[in-house]
Amino acid sequence: MKDQVWWTRKARINAENRLLANQRWMELLLIWYSLLAVFTSIWLLAFGAEDQQHIPFIFTCFSIFILAFSLYGANSRFSQRASQMKENYIALQQLYFLVKDSSSIQREHREEYSKLLNIAENHTEADDVRAVLYEWYKTTDKKLMSRRPRVHQYVYFIYHCIIRTLFLLLLFSLPLALIITSFYGDLCAA
Repeated sequence: MKDQVWWTRKARINAENRLLANQRWMELLLIWYSLLAVFTSIWLLAFGAEDQQHIPFIFTCFSIFILAFSLYGANSRFSQRASQMKENYIALQQLYFLVKDSSSIQREHREEYSKLLNIAENHTEADDVRAVLYEWYKTTDKKLMSRRPRVHQYVYFIYHCIIRTLFLLLLFSLPLALIITSFYGDLCAA
């Protein structure tokens, strides 16, 4: 029971960090798309030809991007969910101390643990894997660890990091690709 509470708490800490990182990335994407839209509009006002037909297309795409990310960010409530995770892992820490100091696992401890699990959304498998890997590398005395990282967890962690990085690169480069292909198409047509 003590290990369950401790590992759940660690996974929830990682879930909070993930949610806060998602919030920061969402904010950065919105700023990035807005800045590119403003920069492109200033560029087109200063240097654009009057017969450029791609201008409405570019700004329609930027409007769709900004609207989609604004709605997704608002509906995902990353900050609220992270706050709820934090409250949950603090409560789990209190339960951990009770269980650790108790001579026997009592029914009320299990009920409290179940109640705390139901209060917040569950963490993802990636949060759990990250908790195991981080704790393994932070701990100096590996014998004290009740869970050891497995090969499939390393593979999962690396795969997850690569996919996340590629997805973020795609999201950040998408508007640039749109602008470049739009202007390149006009240069080729001229």
